[in-house]
Amino acid sequence: MNRIGRIVVLLTFLGAACTVSTSMPAERADRRLEDSPPLRSPPEVTPSLLETPITEAIDVSAQPADGSHLAACHLAGTVTLWVSRPLRVVDETREEKAVAEAGLLQFGQRSILEGCLPDGVRLDISEQFANFVVAEGGAHHPEEAIALASLLAQDFLHLAHADGTLVPLVAGLRARALGSLAHEYTIVLIRDASSDAYDAVILRETVRTKFSPRLPETDRRFSRVKWTSK
Repeated sequence: MNRIGRIVVLLTFLGAACTVSTSMPAERADRRLEDSPPLRSPPEVTPSLLETPITEAIDVSAQPADGSHLAACHLAGTVTLWVSRPLRVVDETREEKAVAEAGLLQFGQRSILEGCLPDGVRLDISEQFANFVVAEGGAHHPEEAIALASLLAQDFLHLAHADGTLVPLVAGLRARALGSLAHEYTIVLIRDASSDAYDAVILRETVRTKFSPRLPETDRRFSRVKWTSK
């Protein structure tokens, strides 16, 4: 991604108006899922507001959430947390469910995602963007933050500014699969405020890439698998 693209992503998260184009689509915030489960209100979080930017090392192993025999996802490298701010957590009706500290991060050089890609492929995610949420210290907060990150990754909940403007998650990272199929990975990291440790929610969607150029985006997505580190 060039420098202009990186600036646009940062400005979008900050809520600034910007018309420069970028390769990361924003339609994720408008997507509606027919299989949306009943929502449980996530806990309200008192934002501690990280001092950004900061760069930290990550090494996270995430297991398939459905108990399948799929291999674990391994995420390793460094991340730079560029923006962190308190944001509203809202459902499809824009009803506020909580307030959480969340932000935008960028993976550093030689950062990789491996283990959950076809044929043992290692995906270089250097300089790619993703989102994160902050978990307060304490026995139950990391699990609650992971549950929140999972709902955000699946578009069951959304982040929003105080005025109600939605903050779309960064578009997923795409890796080629078989034939006309590709896998798209949405990564939401969870940073523990007390230990600076990281957990992860990784959502993989199988998408059709060709042979049907006029197919709506929602119809291109027909299979999803989730990995979590807890």
